[in-house]
Amino acid sequence: MIVKKFMLRLEEVLTVVPEATVKTVLDKMMANIQHSAVVVIAGDSHVPVGIVTKADMIKAYHDGLDPETHTIKEVMSKTIETVLDTDSRDTAAKHFEETKHKNAFVVNKQHHFVGLVSALDVAIEVSRDEHAWPWNREALDNKYQVPGSPKSRLKGPAAALHTFEQSSGACDT
Repeated sequence: MIVKKFMLRLEEVLTVVPEATVKTVLDKMMANIQHSAVVVIAGDSHVPVGIVTKADMIKAYHDGLDPETHTIKEVMSKTIETVLDTDSRDTAAKHFEETKHKNAFVVNKQHHFVGLVSALDVAIEVSRDEHAWPWNREALDNKYQVPGSPKSRLKGPAAALHTFEQSSGACDT
């Protein structure tokens, strides 16, 4: 599975400007149930300059910063880690393992910001494939549809199971 299929797309990513107060951003994160916000240049949501996470907010609180007066620019991470939208899930997992970061900006081949992916997104994707065993979900969706059979409108696991039953003689349709 490639990153593009399970990332948080640009239009779904919470974006904020560096001049926003910590309280304003925290309120937006809570209202949108987001674990992070991408910090962008004012007026251009396609140019990230950093990221702020729940951990950054906790650190700001711990450091005694007044959320009403301090800005996100003071607490955000300026490290821009990227993965390609065409990278595999396993490539993204290896990136997170090597960098020890929990989030990465997703860019396309032209290096334009197109979304955000987290280590949790990768873990969830792995879990979904584990539940589809012995087939992966991509194979179920693409390869195991049975054209022309009475159950041809079946997709995914049902189609794969039907194909298996027909080939093993376990089904008399």
